[in-house]
Amino acid sequence: MASPTAVTFPTVLLVDDHEDSRVIYSMALEAAGFRVLQARDGSECIACARAQRPDVVVLDIEMPVMNGLAALRALRDDTHTASLPVIAVTAATNRYMRGELAEAGFDAVLLKPARPELVVAAIRQAVSGDRKRTG
Repeated sequence: MASPTAVTFPTVLLVDDHEDSRVIYSMALEAAGFRVLQARDGSECIACARAQRPDVVVLDIEMPVMNGLAALRALRDDTHTASLPVIAVTAATNRYMRGELAEAGFDAVLLKPARPELVVAAIRQAVSGDRKRTG
């Protein structure tokens, strides 16, 4: 008798200091079939990414304790998380900041308020292996 094949769902680490944003995006991601982990700041992001090994990180930029840029640098400097796709979702609207984010190595940069379906699409692209760095 053949054993049933376990279905695995991609895991998203959602990092945002605003609970409302985490709730809205989590609902959309779970409805799209993703497993969702949450963190409130960059420090929690690093710890969770190392412990849980998500398939992709969705990262706010302006957060207390450790901001998104510092968290991205820490992820890229760790051999266990260096190749992890990381998508920035930010309210930063000035061109300088968007350019800095693209140069930092994010796989995509979405502006808040990003529609949940755009976040889902960016994650699907990242986990499909069709990663195109912004910049």
